[in-house]
Amino acid sequence: MEDSKEKPLQELNPVLSSESVTITSGETVKVDFSLNDVRGNAITVSCGYLMIENYNIVAILNASGENGTVDIPAPAMIRDDTPFDVTVVFTDSANQRVSESKITVNPVPVEGLVKLTESANSFIVSPGAVALFPACKGNTDVKAGATKYAVLWQDAEGLVSHVDPHDDAAIAMFAENKEGNAVIAGLDDADKVVWSWHFWVTKDAPKDVTVGGYTFMDRNIGALTLDEKSDLSTGVVYQYGRKDPFPGIRYSKDGYGLKPIYDADGQETAIVVKENENDNNLQGAIAEPDVYFYQKHVSGQKHNYSWITKDATTFGADNFKALWENDGKKSVYDPCPAGYKVASIAAWEGVKTAGTVEEIWDNDYVTWDNTAIGTYEKYIAGNKRKVQFRGCSYDGLKLTTTGEINASTSNGTLNFANCVGKALPTAEVWCADIEPNYVTTPTQVTYFRGTAAKVNTTGNGNYDDLSAIKVNALTTTGRYGLHYALPVRCIREK
Repeated sequence: MEDSKEKPLQELNPVLSSESVTITSGETVKVDFSLNDVRGNAITVSCGYLMIENYNIVAILNASGENGTVDIPAPAMIRDDTPFDVTVVFTDSANQRVSESKITVNPVPVEGLVKLTESANSFIVSPGAVALFPACKGNTDVKAGATKYAVLWQDAEGLVSHVDPHDDAAIAMFAENKEGNAVIAGLDDADKVVWSWHFWVTKDAPKDVTVGGYTFMDRNIGALTLDEKSDLSTGVVYQYGRKDPFPGIRYSKDGYGLKPIYDADGQETAIVVKENENDNNLQGAIAEPDVYFYQKHVSGQKHNYSWITKDATTFGADNFKALWENDGKKSVYDPCPAGYKVASIAAWEGVKTAGTVEEIWDNDYVTWDNTAIGTYEKYIAGNKRKVQFRGCSYDGLKLTTTGEINASTSNGTLNFANCVGKALPTAEVWCADIEPNYVTTPTQVTYFRGTAAKVNTTGNGNYDDLSAIKVNALTTTGRYGLHYALPVRCIREK
């Protein structure tokens, strides 16, 4: 006699069409599943997963309850390539049956993804990069506390296409086929700047050149070329001790000035020039990285036109030294990318030992600034075409003519001196060292100044004899008030 008793229910034993899938941006991957021995019982399906980005994964059970699909829709732009597991749980509550299966999801990141793992105040990326960067304060692991991000300025329109929070970091997307510099600010919930970072976007990343026992970047921070005839070789400029740059110096028939800059929407904008009114303006400069601070001259006031304080003596030598000098160690305010720091006087003294020093002259230069005629530039015999001094090379390390910026101590107007086409064209960069306790005469007021390495010409131009103008030796005795802005050259940290 045949046994009419119903057989016991077996395990659901789900079978997946795939246990590992690869997914690209914007794609939806479907994984089919089937279940064993359902027999019309009510089955529920749930998905559990942990990952940074939002995939909105769902399981769909067909009417029969015996099969279905797991839908895995990727975000429009995958920024994290970390594989993760989706746990699919099948439950028959009435019969106390539970089974699990796992699907490993392997995301393919958007093209150009670069993970910048080391903290710094500036980063070097290629055009088209999607840069995931640690939103930390300088070279520390201290998070800046930003909840959103904004483009403060960019010197190529549309250079930065987007910037967003990403877990406890941030991600910035850069346009294809565009080079330039940009400053991205981290904001709090009240839209106040808590920190900011410089992005140096270039197809031609800087290379190392070792001279005098120190390894230098082959160009200034932000420079897009080594061609000394281009103002793109100048790079960006900094007030001494500040972590954030200003756009580089433009010198052309349109006059001297900062290079044009644009906001996030591509509208032309400008650096703000403002008088410092604080005894300690360090936090003020962090909160307003796109403001060029200056100090009005007041007889007897001990500031040396500083962006950071109205009284250098009260502010103190130790606080000045903590900006870039920092006992020879990279500081939280150092503007160089990870692995580098601002070159010191000692590093540039090493350059002075170079075995091969070559002067760089531009034989094709045509003057457009009539105020410069007859001053410190050579003329080619028989015509008025000048031979412009473009800097020097020291065992292959170029130091190109840049000039400097300073703000008027009466109204804050930016002045451009010693640039290409002006009197006394000078190749110069800040050194990390501060000059403490500098005493002026006759007022005997104690000032603090930044130091610079520089090379320039000497003589009195308008000579047909090209030998009439001489190039001075490289010096590290340049001294400038802290309201000046100069380029910066980086050296490898030792």
